[in-house]
Amino acid sequence: MIIVAPNWHPKVEHVTVISGTFNLGMGEKFDQSGAREMPAGTFGHWPAGMKHFAGAKGDTVIQLHGIGPWTITYVNPSDDLRNTKK
Repeated sequence: MIIVAPNWHPKVEHVTVISGTFNLGMGEKFDQSGAREMPAGTFGHWPAGMKHFAGAKGDTVIQLHGIGPWTITYVNPSDDLRNTKK
């Protein structure tokens, strides 16, 4: 399973599920049992600052879109893979 740790964005986020199933939940802690399944063809959006997490099993293609510039801020900075030493 691919997991996106709890995060937020300064602008509205839009997601369209192209194929597969995307799982999305709201809150500051990852809790798969609280996630909602978004099957292919589903569109969702949430307001700026909304803390959320996501996951996908198997091949899943999504389109993220919104107004830039775009940033992602993780609730727990240690979850940010950009800070991992290579």
